[in-house]
Amino acid sequence: MGDPSDQGDDDERPRHEVYVSEFFLEKRPVTWSLWQRVCSWAAQHGYELDEGAGKEDEHPVQSVSWFDAVKWCNARSEMEGLRPCYYEDAEYQRVYRSGDSDLANNCVDWQAEGYRLATEAEWEKAARGGLDGHHFPWESPGDRAYTELITNEQANYNNTKGGTSPVGEYAANGYGLYDMSGNVYEWCWDVCKE
Repeated sequence: MGDPSDQGDDDERPRHEVYVSEFFLEKRPVTWSLWQRVCSWAAQHGYELDEGAGKEDEHPVQSVSWFDAVKWCNARSEMEGLRPCYYEDAEYQRVYRSGDSDLANNCVDWQAEGYRLATEAEWEKAARGGLDGHHFPWESPGDRAYTELITNEQANYNNTKGGTSPVGEYAANGYGLYDMSGNVYEWCWDVCKE
């Protein structure tokens, strides 16, 4: 994990090895239409979620808090008949559905089959797409400046398109995952919470 050069933020250094066990990840970011569909179901089943925002149905959802992303994962899990991952207690008795609770790791049922946010280590592994020593999931040596490593043909980066682009508009990375660079920021389980 970490920045392959000295260009990243302090929390990206030093590079270090992390073991990540097998995990699944959606092939594409959550679209605005999927977010709305789950939120509609959630509102009728005891969840309190902010609406978020989206440019168009097939664009990624944006402007959601970490708390709402976690509750949304639980709502989607329950909507699809899966066991949720996030709870208000370490005994996994009270499903996290409302409020802004700063959940501890022991409130996560890591064995549940429901949806959850990737950990930072999982997300970084997935984002690299199988490459090591690169800033992005394409040939991008870590010793060059970020601005030299990304083009509009590779990703929607720094709002170059005047907003979000449709999910999956750019080529998938080596793991078949889309939009792992650019478009919108994505929440991870274990990073700073707003």
